[in-house]
Amino acid sequence: MDKGITNLQRSKYETLLKERLPELIAGASCTMEDGLYSLKCSMFPVNTSLIHTRDNTDYYPVRAICDLTNCSSGESVSFNLDLIHVPVFYELGFRIRNNYMQMLDKYERAPGWYFTYNQKKNSKYPEIAAKALGTYGRTFTFIFDNRLCSYVAFKNAKTQRDSMKAGAFFRALTGMGNSELLSIFGSSNPYVAAAFSDNYGTNDDLVMELARIMFPPDRVKALGTVAMAAREIKQSIYSQAYVDRGDGST
Repeated sequence: MDKGITNLQRSKYETLLKERLPELIAGASCTMEDGLYSLKCSMFPVNTSLIHTRDNTDYYPVRAICDLTNCSSGESVSFNLDLIHVPVFYELGFRIRNNYMQMLDKYERAPGWYFTYNQKKNSKYPEIAAKALGTYGRTFTFIFDNRLCSYVAFKNAKTQRDSMKAGAFFRALTGMGNSELLSIFGSSNPYVAAAFSDNYGTNDDLVMELARIMFPPDRVKALGTVAMAAREIKQSIYSQAYVDRGDGST
């Protein structure tokens, strides 16, 4: 592997262990039951000189210490949690099941879901992304950005990257209204509620907007009707291009 790429990967790996994971675990701290209890979480520093091995896989255990306090009485209890195992990064890659595995370019990765967390230095909030990686470089990504906005971004070999708000995407994909989608996703999370509170227009308009984002102009024109566009969108999203759904699926 190119030395520059290896150094970049190592730098990001060290940032993950020393900054990102501690931030995520500390972010689980909260108050509960209308302020009756408080939970404080922190991560034990990873001891990189102590490598654990299980099933021919080398890893560092990630552990958290949690303090649960009764805010009225002041009583508290502490407990430790074993959270995840992070594979050890070597010059040859990650040793998993006695094989060294490398971080690959997206065109070499298996289709499926990939998750990233990016906290920029001057940003109060992180950007969290869940990318569905398909064949031939096709992708679509759910993004919750540092403006606290949620949207879906698309990119494939024939169209430029474009995006639409998450609420509009689910309306176009399902044909449901905001209230129906809220009954599925739940309305207690304010960001979910916000995603389905806007008036995006009619579902037919949203279907055609999504088709124009996902497909090149000649293909959109050939579809002709909203019903055909909706069917084409569903066939593209619910396909083995992104996730292998087993025998009998196309």
